[in-house]
Amino acid sequence: MEFTSDAFVTGADSTGKPIAVNIKGNRPVRIPETFFTASTLYKFPEASWGQLAANVDWEFTGERSGDEANRITLPSYSQIAVGLSLSSGRFRYRVQVQNLFDKIGFTEGDPRTALLIGDPNAAYLNARTIGPRSIVASASFSF
Repeated sequence: MEFTSDAFVTGADSTGKPIAVNIKGNRPVRIPETFFTASTLYKFPEASWGQLAANVDWEFTGERSGDEANRITLPSYSQIAVGLSLSSGRFRYRVQVQNLFDKIGFTEGDPRTALLIGDPNAAYLNARTIGPRSIVASASFSF
């Protein structure tokens, strides 16, 4: 996916001088060429106390641009989630660990600014990160 017509974005270079960049042929911001989720689920044999199930999910997000001018690249990342659930009668209990290995990844460049042209030589990149390792638990009742 790329921009197919001539369009220009304006911004400033690292010295503050105004510049314009043609984005024809550039990729849209935050859209990776490759991204997917692979999931697996195993249901254990049903017991008198209920049905236990385990799952593993692998999410991959490829390299993508952090600005309209495609001058800043956000690196690819992947994260793994694992979970267990127990269904017993009309009750269901579930626990899931998100980002099991506490990987670091950036979802997008600075979402609070209208950054159209990034500075690839900047000392810092203000970016939104993926969530850290977390544990989510739930209990539900079916009516």
